[in-house]
Amino acid sequence: MRFVIIFFTLIIVLSCSKKEKDLTVEVELINSNLTKFNNENMLAYQPSKIGYKVKATVKNNTNKEIEFWTMSCSFVQDFTTNNKNKLLLTLLPTNCDSNYPMTHLLKPDEFKDFEFYILKDDNIIDKKINDELSKTKVGLVIRAETNDVYNNFDDYLRNVDSGKNIKIIWSDEIDLSK
Repeated sequence: MRFVIIFFTLIIVLSCSKKEKDLTVEVELINSNLTKFNNENMLAYQPSKIGYKVKATVKNNTNKEIEFWTMSCSFVQDFTTNNKNKLLLTLLPTNCDSNYPMTHLLKPDEFKDFEFYILKDDNIIDKKINDELSKTKVGLVIRAETNDVYNNFDDYLRNVDSGKNIKIIWSDEIDLSK
């Protein structure tokens, strides 16, 4: 009887232990206080905003290969934030000259870095909005099964727009209220 109790206790403890996520997203602020005065992309695309240059690192924490799809340039559509007001923040790629669907194959313990800008309005004074911005998370949106094959941009977008098989991998919080 004692063996049975120990056995079930061990099963409960092991099943409740925190499991490592297959993929993780870590976000690092590379540069903050970007404006149209110190950044050409801000001047060209979003002159009324201020921004942060961020690096999002997607890491494979398993002992098997993991594959996921993004666009080569507009990969920012494959990232989102947890902010309730989706118009509050804008994601903008850093540099790119050719946009097409692509897969990323991560071997065990490998990672892939994505650099982009997170932009916001310059004059946010609302305390509630700033509180929300101080707890911003960035999520990688996994939109497709890895065995899906896209022949062109339209095939990929049809799948993205369908909203099927969506899974979001969230980062820890970063403070974008400053």
